[in-house]
Amino acid sequence: MEKFVSETITFGQVENNSLKPDLFEWHKELFQNRKERFGIPTGFEDLDMLLGGFQPSTYMILVASPSAGKTSFALNLALHASEKDVCLYFIMEMSKQQLLKRAISVAADFDTSNRIEHYTLKEKLQLTDAFQRLAHSNLHIFDSCKMNTSYIHSKIKEMRMRYGEEKRILVVIDYLQLLVGHSSIQNLNQELDKISIELKKVAHETSVTILALSSLKRPAKGTSHTLSELNDYEQHADIVGLLTSDRWSICKEAELTITKHRNGNVGVLLFVFNKASGKFISSTMLSKV
Repeated sequence: MEKFVSETITFGQVENNSLKPDLFEWHKELFQNRKERFGIPTGFEDLDMLLGGFQPSTYMILVASPSAGKTSFALNLALHASEKDVCLYFIMEMSKQQLLKRAISVAADFDTSNRIEHYTLKEKLQLTDAFQRLAHSNLHIFDSCKMNTSYIHSKIKEMRMRYGEEKRILVVIDYLQLLVGHSSIQNLNQELDKISIELKKVAHETSVTILALSSLKRPAKGTSHTLSELNDYEQHADIVGLLTSDRWSICKEAELTITKHRNGNVGVLLFVFNKASGKFISSTMLSKV
């Protein structure tokens, strides 16, 4: 079939306004460059199938309430992306050292903080593997207390020059509401709207994927957020995801709803979230273990 299509669109003389050259290029894109078309792997098979990986020049927003696990989920994505590609993590809620400790817990798959008892042999092996994984990753953490979009833009350009134009880069911003805004803008949504426009431009200019975390007001116990609570500033995003989970239990189910996907499908993905370690496992992957 591929041979037939290739022969069909390259055979004969190409006339003015002919579709043959365009069809040939699209055929080449579909059949010969499949791996190149796939973006940075997320680490979750179902999410990769839905998004096609993290595509360049894409601005994404992940929305969740406090304690729903948005930083932990972002760390899961960042650790996987930085194994073969590059991840720049901009954190404003905690220090670089604090985020690194949480990354070690995610990579080791158990809670490494506030431990009094000795580690078991299995835990020691998991810790060693986690440190090796992080030491060989391309994960860069920035924790400036005066962070704004100009600072983020400058660091992205700096890393783009360091790694070259061909290297795929995921940028995580944790989180939007803590970005330094413009003093002339009083309304928070107006400020976030302006920041989102700037971040979208940065993603296009530098050919990176930007994943910006966004915090929603905490719901009352026994209730959950609805899609109508999403904000106007998210209209600038190419992809919007809503992360929800039961924050009252240690090992809990989490649900990621892709509510907007400018160039693809939307859908709901289910995960198991170990709050102690910060590790996310997709339900599909869990069933394959």
